[in-house]
Amino acid sequence: NRLAVFGDRFRLIRSNSQQAMGQINGLLDFVYIDAEHSYQGVWQDLCTWYNKIRVGGLISGHDYEHIAFPGVKQAIDEFFRRLNWQVNLEGEGVWWVEKQPTNISFFIPAYNCEQTIEESVDSILNGNFEQGDELIIVNDCSTDNTEGILERLKIKYPFIKIFRHETNKGG
Repeated sequence: NRLAVFGDRFRLIRSNSQQAMGQINGLLDFVYIDAEHSYQGVWQDLCTWYNKIRVGGLISGHDYEHIAFPGVKQAIDEFFRRLNWQVNLEGEGVWWVEKQPTNISFFIPAYNCEQTIEESVDSILNGNFEQGDELIIVNDCSTDNTEGILERLKIKYPFIKIFRHETNKGG
């Protein structure tokens, strides 16, 4: 009844996370987790739902500081601490977190890879790269045409950061 104000933007699914996931297309604004109260159960739910929530959406749940379920708080704190995201408390064990953008640094060590470096860069930029990410390539004193290809890639993609070793140092 409380969510009815959202009309067709809301759907109540009472199921385990794996089954519910199959019923959802696209990204969600909000998910409320209140299922298995063990550390492993909560961790698995967080891993399951993390990718289904849009940036700015809310991941939430219950029993955060419940004395009988210490694994709930532990899993939530550990999961979101590694992302440096704040866990907000609303009282009576209710918690929520706003999903923030996560940026990734892609590193490519490059040594004599003139045959594959362009394909590697294109693979990252066309399939995984998002705004705010960075791509760093380290030319490890290549003796083939890797440097020339990197110069061409830098013109095509000015945001790429390229570092050059004067001597071969390994990956």
